[in-house]
Amino acid sequence: MDINCKCVDCGSPATKRMTHHGPYCTQCYRIWQMRSACQKDHKPCPTKTQLRQMFAGLIGRDMKCESCSSTMNWLASDGRRTVVSLQHDRSGGMRLICLSCNTRHRACPGDSFYEIPDSHRRCGRCEQALPKDQFGVHRGSSTGLHHYCRKCAAEKARKWTQDNYETFRPRATAYERERLRRRKNENT
Repeated sequence: MDINCKCVDCGSPATKRMTHHGPYCTQCYRIWQMRSACQKDHKPCPTKTQLRQMFAGLIGRDMKCESCSSTMNWLASDGRRTVVSLQHDRSGGMRLICLSCNTRHRACPGDSFYEIPDSHRRCGRCEQALPKDQFGVHRGSSTGLHHYCRKCAAEKARKWTQDNYETFRPRATAYERERLRRRKNENT
């Protein structure tokens, strides 16, 4: 990018090059991305001025997400989960939060996401906000926890065992026999 290149919207030094729109600074580029996404998703689209005012409030908070307090960044190339995203609340309001919180908001009914403390998590089955120690470890999950609380996970496993007894029982019996055989070999 040319050192003397200026943003077509605000005149500050440009860091991003758009093909047919011209060069942009990181903030104006993010504004362009957010407005394009709103239009594509048929959601209410704030003006550039409204977004700049929201950005000014965000910069005043040291770029901290109001939900999780993580430091956010303008571009996904600097960290996708913490990129600034425009959240359309179900109550009609809009706010800037990190993409990770925006994604979690989608899974909660209404705007209840904002009422759940950081020490809690919402169970995907019983839909209750419970302490995180009520959830089992799941290394494949982005949070490191299961989506269901331990109680719901046990109920689901119990129901699966009852519904699939013909499949489950022979496998369980074979496993028990193999486990007993190994234990017997270890003790001799």
